[in-house]
This record gives sequence, structure tokens and C-alpha cells, in this order.
Amino acid sequence: MNSSTLSLPLLCLLGPLSAQDPEPIDDDALLARVEAAAAELHAAGSLRSDAALRERLVQATTVELAPAPASTTPLSPPDLYDRVRASTLLVAIWYRCPDCPNWHVTASTGFAIGADGLVATCAHVLAEEAGQPSAFVAIADLQGRVWPVTDVVAADVAQDLCVLRCAAKFTPLPLRAGARVGERVWCLSHPDHQFGWFSEGMVARWQQLRGAPGGTSDEGEPAHGVRPPAGPITRWLQVTTPFARGSSGGPIVDSCGNVVGIAQSTTTIVHDEEADLVDTQMIAWNAAPASVLAALCRAPAAAPAKAR
Repeated sequence: MNSSTLSLPLLCLLGPLSAQDPEPIDDDALLARVEAAAAELHAAGSLRSDAALRERLVQATTVELAPAPASTTPLSPPDLYDRVRASTLLVAIWYRCPDCPNWHVTASTGFAIGADGLVATCAHVLAEEAGQPSAFVAIADLQGRVWPVTDVVAADVAQDLCVLRCAAKFTPLPLRAGARVGERVWCLSHPDHQFGWFSEGMVARWQQLRGAPGGTSDEGEPAHGVRPPAGPITRWLQVTTPFARGSSGGPIVDSCGNVVGIAQSTTTIVHDEEADLVDTQMIAWNAAPASVLAALCRAPAAAPAKAR
């Protein structure tokens, strides 16, 4: 076979010749829809500020929630993407621009953990950023529908996780503890406003730290770009599943669509940090374990017995 021909078996592997390309994501159009919807919600007085929600980070502990049961059915990567995409969301920070008269949106990632508007993400996405004197928080999906965040209902700041509430109905992703080193995993997130990015890798190792990755100058950069504070002993997954800023809070799932980790930060390893030309050798992608998120969920209270 020469380079200009394909055998019939290979053509079959490439899929039907009549298949259409999937609908692409228009990043600019999606961002514009979210910005316009956030402006309408703010005008109606529906948006809460990030400052008010940050206060709730240290007040909220656990939320009454029975997580979705773990799945045991492996999915092909395309089917896995479709399943996870249906539950992956944008955590949109709508802020007044310090350089122009307009308001803009910067987006991180979150995913549905409960059907009644409960969204898990990283606590540091609510951190105050330089140049954002006024900012408000909303949840959006990949169709551009937007809901105001009404509360932080659970948080573990040391492990950089929180659960937000909004008035929406979602399909929650199940949680699974105990991911093994070498296990294949996938991440769906929104790196640098490239929405719906799906990447594959494996669990590289489990790591123990004092505080969170990114909490000190010699640790990693949070995928949203904001450093959480140092703190107590914590446990983390490190994966080879690429993600970047804007990915914080993204679900890292196994082949059955169970969340095993939550994208949190990246650690860049260079050969010589003092060199003029940065010589990057590798990147570690850090994630909070799903077991920590599960610990934020307490069993629903039993309904009172009816009188006979």
C-alpha cells in the first residue's frame, strides 16, 4: 500500500464516511452568553458577591446529601465524555474590569454532586484576586444557561474543596474513593476558557503535604492561579491527566464515570530555577481525593415515623 491509498479495514476503523463532525464549542460565544446573563442577574439583585461567599467557607461544614451510587459499568472514552460533560459546569466569576468600564467573566470548573443544584469545586476559586474590586459568582453550563450561586453549603478549606448551591436541576456524578496508582483516569475542565477540554492519563501517586499544593512558594500553582493557605497534613492524588488554569474544580473520573479526584493545581519541575531560560522537565497535576468530598456529605436525616 502506498501513502495515497487506504485499505478497506483501515477505512472502517476511521468510522463511517457519512458521519458528521460533532457540534463544536464556540468559546467566545459561550463566554459572551454567560457575561450577558450574569449582567441580567446582577441587575435583578440575584447575584451574591464572592466576598460574602468567602465568609461562608469558614462557616459551612457538611451538607445533607446522599451521593449518587458508584457505577461499575465501563464506558468507551467518547461515551465517558458525553456522560461527564452532562454534569460538568462553569463556576463563573463576574467582575468589574480595572482597566475598562466593562464587566467580564473568568471561569473555573465545577461538577454536579447533587441533583438539587449542588456543585463541587475548589475553595480557592472564591479567593479574592488583585484587580477585581467587585465580583459576583454564578454557575453556568456548556449551553450558556446561568444560575446565581446562593450559598456555600459545605467546605474543607485545608483540602481546598467546597460545595456551592444554586437553583437548578443537574445529573450528579458519583464519587469513588481508593483510586490506585496506575489506574487510567480522565479530566473534563475549562483550561484558560477552552471549555469542555477532555484529557486522559493515569494516577501517578498519592502525596501527603502540610497544607495544599500551591500553599507555599516551593509547591504548585493552583489551576485557577490563586494560592490557598498552608495548613494541616493533607492527602492528594497526583495524575498525568493534563489541565491548566481554569480547570480548578474539574472532575477526574475513572472509566465508569466515577469521580476519583478534583483538579486543584499544577507543579512545574524545572532543571534550574535560577536560569534565564526556563528548562521545564515535567509537570505534576494535583487533585483532591474524592473521599474528602464524600466526607463533606452527611446522610440525610430519617423521616419521622407516622403516627398509627
